[in-house]
Amino acid sequence: MLETEVERSVDQAGGKNTGYFHKVANYRRRVNYIGRIRINGQFLENKDAIAMGIVGYYQGQFRESIQHRPFPKYLSTSDLGERERYMLDKPFSEQEIWLGLRDNDGSKATGPDGFTIEFLKKCWQWLKGDVLKAFQDFYESGFLPNWVTHSFVCLAPKKDTIEDIKDLRPINLIGSINKLISKVLSRRLSLVLPNLISQQQQASVKGRQISEAGLIANELVDSRRKSRKPGLMFKIDIEKAFDNVNWECLFKILTVLGFSDKWKKWVKGTMCSLIISVLVIGEAKGFFKASKGLRQGDPLSPGLFVMMMEVLSWMLNSAREAGKFEGFYIK
Repeated sequence: MLETEVERSVDQAGGKNTGYFHKVANYRRRVNYIGRIRINGQFLENKDAIAMGIVGYYQGQFRESIQHRPFPKYLSTSDLGERERYMLDKPFSEQEIWLGLRDNDGSKATGPDGFTIEFLKKCWQWLKGDVLKAFQDFYESGFLPNWVTHSFVCLAPKKDTIEDIKDLRPINLIGSINKLISKVLSRRLSLVLPNLISQQQQASVKGRQISEAGLIANELVDSRRKSRKPGLMFKIDIEKAFDNVNWECLFKILTVLGFSDKWKKWVKGTMCSLIISVLVIGEAKGFFKASKGLRQGDPLSPGLFVMMMEVLSWMLNSAREAGKFEGFYIK
C-alpha cells in the first residue's frame, strides 16, 4: 500500500519514467535550447562561441565599471531607532531560523550545493545543529565561504523565440544555506521597512500591494481626462534595475538610514562576496566574482532594492518642492 502511494506521488510530481515524463523533458529541452543568439549586435551560432559570449556578457553586466557615482547630499527620510537596530542585530534564535526555513518555498530549483530548502525542512531534526552553527559563525564574523556564496545564473526565456541575449532573464540559483540566511535577514528587514520607505513606493513593503499603484495610476489618468486640464504624465522604465545596483550607493543609503556596522557587514557577507557561474544549455560555464547588482531570486534583494529606489523618490520630491514640476490629486 505504501509503495503504491509513493509511486502515485512520484508520478504526479512528473518524476516517474513514463512516456509523458519524456515528452515533458524533451519539450523543456527544446524551449531552453539556444542554437543562435545575438550578443551586442553580433550573431553567435557555434556552441562554444555561444557559451563564451554569454559568460562574457554577464561578466560585464555584474562588473562595476564606474568607480564613483553621485549621491544626494541629503535624504529627507526617517532613520532607525535604537529598538529597531537591536531587533535587526540580535543573535539568531532556533525559532527564528525555523520560521525562515518554513516560509521559504521548498520547490525552487537548487543552487550549486544541490540541496533544496525542502530537504532542509524534511531533515531539520538531524541537520539543525549544523545549520545553527553556520548561523552562529555568520553572526560573529559576517563572512560566508565561497562554496556558500557560489550561485548559478539560470537564463529563463522571456518569450518563445530567443533571438537576443536580452530575451533571457537571469535568475540566481543560490545555495540552501545562503538562501536561508537571506530569508531570515529579509524577515527582520520587513519589520522596519514600512517606517523607512515613503508612501509613494508600493512594492516589497509589508502592508502594501504593488497592484494598488496601478489602480491609483488609472484613477489619476481618468481624473485628469475628465478635468480637461493640460498636463504631462511619464513612466520610468529602468532597464536591468537589479543588475545595475551600485554597492557603494547601497551602503551609503544603509548608513544614512541608521543601519549598524554589523548589519552592513552581514549584507556584504551575503551579497558582495558573490561568485557566479552561468548555466548555458544546462551546463555551468564561467566562475567570476560580481562587483555590482542584486540577485533576482534572493529573498533579501527586494528589500534592498526598495531602499535604493528611495533615493529616486527623494529626488522627485525635491524637484517638486523646488517648483520644477507640480503634481495633482484626485478630487
